[in-house]
Amino acid sequence: MPAGPCRCTSRRRARGRRRTSRSPRRRPGARGRRSNAPAAEAARRESEARFRALAEASPLGVAVTTQGPGTFLYANRASKAAERARTACANGQREALEAALSGAPLEASLGCLVRGAVEALGPGTRAVFSLTGGDGVTAHQVSGGWSVPILGAAGTALGSLAIDPEPPRAPTPYDLELATMLTRTAAMIIAHRDLDIRRGLR
Repeated sequence: MPAGPCRCTSRRRARGRRRTSRSPRRRPGARGRRSNAPAAEAARRESEARFRALAEASPLGVAVTTQGPGTFLYANRASKAAERARTACANGQREALEAALSGAPLEASLGCLVRGAVEALGPGTRAVFSLTGGDGVTAHQVSGGWSVPILGAAGTALGSLAIDPEPPRAPTPYDLELATMLTRTAAMIIAHRDLDIRRGLR
């Protein structure tokens, strides 16, 4: 029998040397993706910073939400302020309607709306409801500012809501939206009062 390793052992050793000499395979573009990842992350952060700076400087509300349930991911200061104002306005409307349905005087019901307006538009705000027919309900003295009409179901003017913000400023779209919500509620309360009077309940 000849000396030395057998052929099968020599073949195994040769295959092992070929395997170890080969470099590991890499997918095309893998190195580029790894090297570009930090740059992409830095670009994303810079883009988010620019967006936040523009959104915070905007006088209008800007919010980012998820699809479906609409979870808020981001809201700028104007959006948060508008949401707080809507909540205060809604609370005033609820209290005013509850007072009207419980038979409270018209002045008390509209006073709830005035408190909602003051809380929504700022602590220095002065507001007053003025009704046609000499039936005025005054909660605060208003020297200027702006006003929104109170319109009945047929479009007739029932009065107005005058608002004098502090410091003085022109009304924003949010201000007009909130004031319109309050005047619509006031129209409902006035209509309810008039119906009770016709029925002899007041």
